[in-house]
Amino acid sequence: LRLDPRDGCGEQIDCLGFARPRLGRIFWYQQQFDSALAVFESLSPAGWFPEHALVLGNLGRPKEGLELLSSQRQNADIASVQALLLAQLGRATEALTRIQTVRSGRVRSHFHHAQFNIACAYARLGQAREAVEALRATADNGLPNYPLFRDDPNLQSLKGNPEYEQLLGRLKTDWERRRLLVSPQN
Repeated sequence: LRLDPRDGCGEQIDCLGFARPRLGRIFWYQQQFDSALAVFESLSPAGWFPEHALVLGNLGRPKEGLELLSSQRQNADIASVQALLLAQLGRATEALTRIQTVRSGRVRSHFHHAQFNIACAYARLGQAREAVEALRATADNGLPNYPLFRDDPNLQSLKGNPEYEQLLGRLKTDWERRRLLVSPQN
């Protein structure tokens, strides 16, 4: 943002830019939900609705998250967040219906975000096998975020599950190897 204060927006008044919304995502990935919410609220009314709604859910406000998404055009990201929020509310049948909507829809290059939300919804619903399968697909399709998989509150029910722990072990090894590429030790 210091290098490009316009954040790639040119002259567009309603442009969100590239970096600002991702700051909210970084805070969310780090489980700093209050900071993430502050970023997403600063982007309103044009904000990043799916991730804003996720953060509300993680702050114990899933109904507000659903309300935020209620007027948005449906896509895989929106439906996957709705599935997670519905699972947080204990509305299993509706959550599973939203998951099926996501899985039957058009797949795009960043589908790993929707897959992660699906994994969280399955974990919330007590469907560990499906949750781990979705997490594995998330990692294999471009989001191998070990700390997120380890710390996300929606995945806590998976702790101790052998397949989940095995996946975490693989991701931790990869994470540490990649970290050395960025910050080599002397």
